[in-house]
Amino acid sequence: MNMFCLNKFLGLVQVSELIFKEAQSGQSRKDFKSKMYIAYKEASETEYWLELLHESDILEDNLFESLYNDNYEILSLLISITKTLNKESKK
Repeated sequence: MNMFCLNKFLGLVQVSELIFKEAQSGQSRKDFKSKMYIAYKEASETEYWLELLHESDILEDNLFESLYNDNYEILSLLISITKTLNKESKK
């Protein structure tokens, strides 16, 4: 179970990074927006797995706090990007 959770978490981090990088070379604004939303969903799932790993005592407090805060910053950035894109598309 512990290795499964750790592998799942590491996979999510990599997927989020890949989607974000891929979105930067999106074919259209709509494509970019879609990929940003997918990256947001992956970062949200990463938050869940971080909490699970911490509650299961797999991640120590200091490591959890560091990773959680980093992920929170990423989530905040993705939320801001998608909100801006939504406002622009309504103009």
